[in-house]
Parts: sequence; C-alpha cells; structure tokens
Amino acid sequence: MFSRQKAFKLREDIRVYTDERMSEEILTIQARQILDFSAAYDVVDPSSGNKVGVLRRKGFASILRDSWEVLDAGERLIGVVKEDQVALALIRRFCVI
Repeated sequence: MFSRQKAFKLREDIRVYTDERMSEEILTIQARQILDFSAAYDVVDPSSGNKVGVLRRKGFASILRDSWEVLDAGERLIGVVKEDQVALALIRRFCVI
C-alpha cells in the first residue's frame, strides 16, 4: 500500500492506494476534528462511501509513547496498537536527524 496526505487541509486527510502509481484508492482516513488531543480518524471505503472502522489516539496514554485504539464500523474496540519502547518514542519525538 502507498499513501498520500492532502496538503493545506485543516483536518488531516490521508488517501491509501494499491500501488506506487497511486491510481486506485482503497481507503481514506479523515480526522473528525481540526485539533483533538484524543483524535479520532474515520476509515472509509471510497468506492462505497461506507465507514469500515475508526482509529482513535489515546490522549494521555500517548504522551510518552503512542497508543491507538482500532475500532470497527460500529465503534467497538477490536485492537490496540502501542509503541513498545519509551526510549525510542522519546528519541523519535525530540531528536531531529
């Protein structure tokens, strides 16, 4: 999969494609709000316009290391994604290479 984030948008808008040419869009990921500490992103099938899931950032749990909830279309929790090493998370946030 390949992705592209639309520039100059107030709300994040990410498009996911099948290949490097980015000719076939398979998912869109759109922020619900402009600024949100516990941001939620709707994941939509662009061919049908149906929501297939939600990605939600865990506010305070994401301060030291990112933590996300993966929800189904009915917004029921189906998984959690977390950074596993605090040291690497801090380096990623505060060091510019």
